Amino acid sequence: MIAVNVAQTPTDSAGNPVDGPWGATLYVIAEQVDGWRIVAGQNMAVDPQAV
Repeated sequence: MIAVNVAQTPTDSAGNPVDGPWGATLYVIAEQVDGWRIVAGQNMAVDPQAV
């Protein structure tokens, strides 16, 4: 089993940072009979001022 943290930063179509909600996602991934699968996850907004 593994855990993966993902930091999400809002960008425009060119990849430049823009104002908007940031996010933090946590995935828990476990090996199943048919391969690795996400078995749990949480996605939440983060105040960029708090980072």
